[in-house]
Amino acid sequence: MPLQLSTSELSMGGMHLECDSAKALLLAPPGIGAGQQFTTRVILSTRDARRKALTLSAMVKSVIQTGKDHYRVGLHFVQFFGKSHELLESFIEAQDF
Repeated sequence: MPLQLSTSELSMGGMHLECDSAKALLLAPPGIGAGQQFTTRVILSTRDARRKALTLSAMVKSVIQTGKDHYRVGLHFVQFFGKSHELLESFIEAQDF
């Protein structure tokens, strides 16, 4: 099931996603919450509108309510597939912080 989410922080180790309660429940279902692990495809958009697709396994490390219907979900990257590690590394290096 495709989800479009905003990333507030991104590193080689993981990322924080910003979402509403419905999407937070999909990422961290009741009874599992933090600890949920899944394989996903992440599409990163570059400043010049090119996209980089990563395939990786991630684990939910935290779910924090930051507003009335706003959550921050912390993911830890467990495993990268194909060239995903290299693509993420080059994406992060290209960012101007």
